[in-house]
Amino acid sequence: MVTAEYDPIRDDGEWYGEARRAAGVDVTISRYAGAIHGFWNFFGMLGIGRKAMDESVAWLRGRVVL
Repeated sequence: MVTAEYDPIRDDGEWYGEARRAAGVDVTISRYAGAIHGFWNFFGMLGIGRKAMDESVAWLRGRVVL
């Protein structure tokens, strides 16, 4: 779960991640300090968006078997 510090639905996202973890799902929750809702969409322009994208891709690569 990627959340942004200044996102009005941040707590909902983190709660959802914790609920999935409690259900036995392998979850990583990362809150990006200083980020706003939608920062992920600007991964090509914002360093913080690129960092979130890179973290997510690395997480997926570690779990996907081709």
